Amino acid sequence: DTAGTDAPLRARALWGRAYLLAYAGGYDEALEYAQVALELAEAAGDRSTMARALDALGTVTMFADPQGTRLGQERSVALARESGDDWCLADATQILAYTYVVESRREEALAVAEEVLPLIERMGYREFLAWHWQLVAMGDLESANWAACEAHCERAIAAASEVGEPVSEG
Repeated sequence: DTAGTDAPLRARALWGRAYLLAYAGGYDEALEYAQVALELAEAAGDRSTMARALDALGTVTMFADPQGTRLGQERSVALARESGDDWCLADATQILAYTYVVESRREEALAVAEEVLPLIERMGYREFLAWHWQLVAMGDLESANWAACEAHCERAIAAASEVGEPVSEG
């Protein structure tokens, strides 16, 4: 039932599937599920799920097309903020920051990342904190600031280790 009362729930479930597939390497499927989730959420007027579907699309495309991804991520950030979806606001903002990292635009990446850090700290979401410090360390690496890179990597590893997140920890 794509037009009925099941649409918001179906959109949310499809977003979740897309998000998990994005991190499992099922990129083509993730794109398909995220697009359907976005269409259903738009039809239902569900801004939070729209933001999350756009975020899943950006998660898949940020490395291949950072500039093209940015517009969808900016929309995701705006929708997350409007709907009060702090989890998505943090995730979408970090993906937006990574689009700048991919293009070696360190200052823009750090400005975006720093904007959302207080929210991440308030939420206590250690995985996002690990990603934040990893992003900062990438900027240090690019500018050959080895001491800062090591310190930020250690912070990322500690945050990832606290929640058993092996990818970021590695």
